[in-house]
Amino acid sequence: MVTPLSHHKYPGLHKYCGQCRKDITDSCNQGNTPKPIHKCKYPERHQYKVILYNEQGKRKTKNLATRNFDEAVKALHIFKAEIQGNNKELPMQQQLQPAQSVSLEPLVSTDDNLLEYMAVYVATLTGDEAIVPAFRKRPRSTKHVKEVSRTFKYLALALQSAGYEVEQLGIRDVTEKMMESLHHYILDRKLSNRSYNKAFGIISSFYTFLKDEGQIVTNPCAKIPNRAVGKNSKAITPEEFENLLEIIQRPELGTSRVGKENKSFYRPWLGEAFRLAYHTGRRNYELSRMAFDCIYEDEQQNPVYIKIPDTKVNRQKGIEDTDSNAKHIFIPITDPLFEVISDLGYIQHRGTNRFLIAGDETTSRDTIKDVMSRAFSVYYKHVGKRDLTLKSCRKSYITELSLEIGMENARHITKHSNLDVIGENYIDNEQMVKSVARSFRQKEKKTPEVER
Repeated sequence: MVTPLSHHKYPGLHKYCGQCRKDITDSCNQGNTPKPIHKCKYPERHQYKVILYNEQGKRKTKNLATRNFDEAVKALHIFKAEIQGNNKELPMQQQLQPAQSVSLEPLVSTDDNLLEYMAVYVATLTGDEAIVPAFRKRPRSTKHVKEVSRTFKYLALALQSAGYEVEQLGIRDVTEKMMESLHHYILDRKLSNRSYNKAFGIISSFYTFLKDEGQIVTNPCAKIPNRAVGKNSKAITPEEFENLLEIIQRPELGTSRVGKENKSFYRPWLGEAFRLAYHTGRRNYELSRMAFDCIYEDEQQNPVYIKIPDTKVNRQKGIEDTDSNAKHIFIPITDPLFEVISDLGYIQHRGTNRFLIAGDETTSRDTIKDVMSRAFSVYYKHVGKRDLTLKSCRKSYITELSLEIGMENARHITKHSNLDVIGENYIDNEQMVKSVARSFRQKEKKTPEVER
């Protein structure tokens, strides 16, 4: 067995499990509960592996056919010399002599293996320091990484069910015809068209990554058309929102089935959370992290706006929210929003780093974010028949903001790239038309009749 070493002085040399397709640590994660690595059921799949970068920044990997650490170190030096083009300069005694006493099953070349590169891609998304140079790191949400891993699992199972030997496939072996198995796999499980498009989009992004790594590959998803997806720009109406605020005061209605258990999503702070979402139009991640020191005042100490990082855009650009050049959103404090922050204790907590939502909770902000979203969906089922989520508050806010100050001005506040993005994804046309109609009726009532 290749035993793990927590730290050693040979960067690039890794202990790798061919079964888990992960680096070996002190614990084996096969099964439901971790166990000591010496109890791993697949010791024959443990191996040494070299991961290096050449002068052009391209990643080079190699699985080693030896279990001896000293010989693995020699192989590291040889491989390093090879990719630098000066192997001939190495002394002859450093040439690797594979251990004849060790018998390993044949390994697929890591320069081509599909599953191997899938694992590398997932590790790249997580910012694995052993794979991704610091200047190439792009923060990705846990949710996105899980979606990518799940899609790769779907593809592997689909190919396997179609009779392909997945473990032997190379990245260049996957054809458009083979992608038909994933097409049927998704449809057979009655996943939504949105999930269908997202799955093939992830595979397409994976092949773009391969090309960026210098691999000569053809994208097998290049000509697969997206399936029709209805625009989900549905805002919650003011009447529905008021009913929701009443419903969430009843803990018994906040229960939903999760797995094999009923789980309660009731929290005493849900009302403030939903009101904050409704009057700021921000995403759940941002709502869960808003603090009182994000509120800025004018010279008379009147709260004017809330300043928060635009985490979604910052992640896309590989920028941390704390960086000096991070993008920020400025939310104007309207009268309704002032009422919300006042009810949250603005006078007592102004200028502090106390969170606006669930400030007394000790659970993580990610948990607060998730509970907020799940609770909205669970409680809304008792209010209306539509399939609305917490995002409907964001759409309601942007729709009303556009009606009040115009879509172009609203775009400057929401910081969307163009009007098409707002129009197609955030404006509820039905709500906008109803609001305009109400406005016209009110004007007609105020217009004095002309004497005939």
